[in-house]
This record gives sequence, structure tokens and C-alpha cells, in this order.
Amino acid sequence: MALRSLPRSKSLGVMITASHNDWRDNGVKVAVDGHIPNVLDEKKIVSLMLDVQDPPPPNTHKAPLTVGVDNRYSSLYLCRILCLGWGGSTRFIGLCSTPQLHLFSSQSYPNHKTFNLSISDLRSHWTNNLTLAYESLLHTPKRQTLHVDCSNGVASIVIEPLVRSLNYLTLVLHNTGGGTGGGKEADCNTILNEKCGSEYVQKSKKPPKLYDSSDTYKFREDSNNDIWCSVDGDVDRIVFYKVISTASPLIDDASIKLFDGDRLTCLVVKYLKRVTVNLSLNIGAVQTGYANGASTRYLEDVLKVRVLCTKTGVKHLHEAASKFDVGVYFEANGHGSVVFSPYVLKLLTFDYKDERLKAEVKILKNIVKLCNEYVGCAVADMLLCLVAVDEIGWDGVEEFYADLVSSTTKFFVADKNLVECNGDETKVLQPKGMQEELDEAMREVGGGGRCFVRKSNTEDCVRIYAEGEDDKVVRLLEDKVRVILGKFLGEGFKAKL
Repeated sequence: MALRSLPRSKSLGVMITASHNDWRDNGVKVAVDGHIPNVLDEKKIVSLMLDVQDPPPPNTHKAPLTVGVDNRYSSLYLCRILCLGWGGSTRFIGLCSTPQLHLFSSQSYPNHKTFNLSISDLRSHWTNNLTLAYESLLHTPKRQTLHVDCSNGVASIVIEPLVRSLNYLTLVLHNTGGGTGGGKEADCNTILNEKCGSEYVQKSKKPPKLYDSSDTYKFREDSNNDIWCSVDGDVDRIVFYKVISTASPLIDDASIKLFDGDRLTCLVVKYLKRVTVNLSLNIGAVQTGYANGASTRYLEDVLKVRVLCTKTGVKHLHEAASKFDVGVYFEANGHGSVVFSPYVLKLLTFDYKDERLKAEVKILKNIVKLCNEYVGCAVADMLLCLVAVDEIGWDGVEEFYADLVSSTTKFFVADKNLVECNGDETKVLQPKGMQEELDEAMREVGGGGRCFVRKSNTEDCVRIYAEGEDDKVVRLLEDKVRVILGKFLGEGFKAKL
């Protein structure tokens, strides 16, 4: 109901999803004119949500509220409540991804007559647009195969039309929500994100558990050259990986070579620099403090691009990416996109006589069509990364750099609010003196040791990030950080994973 506080001129959308969380959780993601809400709009919404005394204003919006859902048990129930609270007309998209909801709720997609298009037309346009852009960008059109772990979410519904429309890519879908998971067929969405999906794969460094009852794929030695990707429950994150050779069919005996968001950033930046040499664009990257230090050095020292660091949260990365002509951002978990400035979009409207410029503009136009301008889309990112890797291969991506060892742990405290950090959350401002001791700990440890602490947004704890050239450096640094936290935030609190 708090959405009523936003100006009538804005088209509004809500996606009911809890993204990478398990099936028990649920929540909402709001789209304003297709975009993530700006700071002002977000404050209005949050203040009205929390103010139980003062009811929201009457609904004066003429345009319908666009609503999409994922496949959790609670999604349709919460959708009914949302529509009653809205108190106006709604346009129900049904099962869709969060990126699709952002697109479909914008009046500028695919043209200014979006609200006159049927849901079916919108979905068809989305599929055809991605297919044409992807196949136009392929340097050497040849059929390839990609295995997709759909995390038992809505990904299979979203990607299925592409399976039929793509001419040069065979998509093999796994974990489509049709497995039993040891229970009844009707209970299939209780296995949403359960030991599968981008979050699980990125954190565990293991291939996903396969649930589909008809799935015959085994993680054996004869399958170790296959390329896989995993997306999350609402299809806005993606990671790629190769299964490392194993003679056992058991998933617990298999491991992977992971291409996470840090490597995808490097891959996409490298590709964009190569195909826009003559356009001389200011291409940059955005990362958080959690990005592997080796990837940052590769971007700055090898690819020679500027790297901005922001606090975690895709809204912060998206905003920072807009400061470049072309800004590339991926969090390590695979949530990311490419942002194009108005200057670049204007460049694409000119008629060039120089053949080199004409060729580069043609490529860039298709890259723009492939990317989601509002929020990171796992499907669009999947196709863009396959185009970018076409010439160098995944072995080439693996050779970009060697990952530094890193860990993220928690330190539980009575009052996490004692910790205040700078804008990108990599330096402590309060308590006074803590950052100086953290800096000293990094100097003492050496070995490329890097660490930072920040208060958790969701738990009563302080999160510790430590990084170094080997496990010994990371463990030693973690121990020193815990001692420092205990000194400033109170002795006796136990550090937990």
C-alpha cells in the first residue's frame, strides 16, 4: 500500500520472491519505471511501511500495478494480499524472473505502447530480442552446448522458449522443479535452491544436486569437459563452471572450476575493449570489497580500466556503473550487468562512413539489445558471456589470474551498531582506533593479507573478510581480527562461521 505514495507519473511493478533463499522465505522487489527505486522513493516506501499509525494515501494511480511471482508456496497468497492493499487495477504477469518484471513494468519496453501489449506478446518480444542479438554477435556461429542448473525455480519457465528459438546453442536444462526430492511430486518447490543454484555453487565450490526424476546426467570423468551455469530462484544471478574430472558418480566426490562474478567482470570488460577499440569509450568496472584482489589487479594492471569500489548491494553497483561510458559490474555471486551512458546510446544513432566505426557500432547495438538496462539478468548475462568467451575459450578465462585464498566469517556481538564504516564498507570509522589496528594486523601478516569488517544488515554480528596468498595467511589474519574485535566490542563474544 505504501507504493501509493509515489507519483502517479511512474509505472510501478512488484516481484514477489526471496531470490536465492530457500522455499520457506518470501519477500518483494519493487520496480519504479522499470528501475530499482532511487533513495528518495525507497525512503517514502519504507517510512509508510513502518508507520502503522498513519494509513497510506488513497490510490490515485491510473496505470495498473504490474505484479510477477516466483514458484514458492506463499507467492500467490501474498500476491492476493498485495492486490487488495493496492486497491486499484493490476496486471498479473504470472511466473516470471525478477529481470523480466523490471522490463515488463516499464512503459518504455519495448516501446511506449507496452501497456497495450499482451503478456504473451511481451514474453515473445523478450525471447526474440535476445535470440537475434546473441546470434548477430557470434563471431564464428557454431553449435555449442550449455548445461543450465535452474535451481528448481522459475528459470526453466523463463529459458524454455530460448531452448526452441536459439539456432547455435543447445541448452540442457536441469533442476527444472519437476523432481521429487524424496517427497511427493506436488512438493517439488520445497527443493528450491536446495543444494543447487548459483548461491550454493558459488559458496560450496561444488556442482549442484540434480533432482529431476528423468535426469540421467552423472558427474563422471567422461563428462568433465562440459560447461555448466547455475542461476538462482528469481534468475538475476549466474555463475559458470567446469566439473573437475572424477571417476565417481557421486556429487560429494566432484568439484568444479568456478567462473564467478569476478571472472565474468574481467571477461566482459576484455570483450568490450576488444570490440570497441576505435570508439575510444571510457569502459570501467565496479566491484565490492568482497571481490577477489587478484581480479582487481587484473582489471587495473592488465586491462587498464578504472575500478570503483562500492558497498554490497546491486543498487549501489548499478549506480556507480553509470559513471562510465560503459560500466560493467558483477558481484562475486554472479549478480551483475552492463550499463550504457546516454552518450553511448546517442553515438549509436549516428551514420558512420568509416567502416571500422560502422562495424563497431553494429556490434555495440546488439550488445545493448542483449543487456538488461534496469537490473542484472542471468539469461542476458549468460548469452553475453557465451559471446565474449567465443574466441578465447573458458581455458583462456581461467588463465586471467590465480585467485587469492579468502574467507568470510561472523563475529557475534551485543551491539553491531558500534561499528561504523566508510562509503564502500572497507574501512572502519568507529570505534576510533580499530582501523589502525586492523591495518597493523595486515602489515604483520604480509603474504598479500587484506581484511575488512562491517556490521551485518540482517544479523546481530560483524562480518569479517580475510584474504591472502594461502590458507595460513588467511587463518592468521582472521585470528588477529577476532582479537581486535573482542578488544573494541567486548571480550567473550565467540566468532562463528
